[in-house]
Amino acid sequence: MINFNRYKNIIFDLDNTIYDETIYLFHAYEEIAKQIGKDFKIKPSKIYDFLKITFEKTGRTDLFGHMIREFSLTESCLFKSLTILRTVKVPKQLEIYPLVLQLIFDCVDSSKKLFVITNGNPHQQRNKIKQINWHGIDTHIQFVLANEVEPKPNPLSFKLTNIPAKELDTTLFIGDSLTDQQFAENIGIDFIYINQLVQNG
Repeated sequence: MINFNRYKNIIFDLDNTIYDETIYLFHAYEEIAKQIGKDFKIKPSKIYDFLKITFEKTGRTDLFGHMIREFSLTESCLFKSLTILRTVKVPKQLEIYPLVLQLIFDCVDSSKKLFVITNGNPHQQRNKIKQINWHGIDTHIQFVLANEVEPKPNPLSFKLTNIPAKELDTTLFIGDSLTDQQFAENIGIDFIYINQLVQNG
């Protein structure tokens, strides 16, 4: 089991590390399906089911392109879909995983420095951050939008944390992907997958 006492700095990824991103995405897909369905007189449930199933099978790469081809839509649907994806308001706040929330509270109590470094469209990531139920602890977290510099695993965004080189051996990154692990390796800091944390917790 990992010993958090030895770390001064804890860095988290955002999506699927702090909260379940699919809650945000699937609501966005619902709203996209409603709008596209209205514009093209297609049953929204057909579009939503296609987006959800395709995402679950093959991921988000060219997801809206697949939708456009599947339903013979116009290319303007891409811009409209991306706009909804990046600005959608979820019905209720996104909840932090309970174990992660407790860890963050413990880190605040222990006066550790907390960071979130996330990839993705900055406008979209800010929209997600605003809709997470932080229980007031977001004031203790420095948020870094990596795509405003270079996305992970490029280590350049780490510089925005201003963590000094002498503290690299007391810095831990918690993430959910190989990209996150490679990012930590490129910096020279410790890394743990969120699922390992949950299993050990």
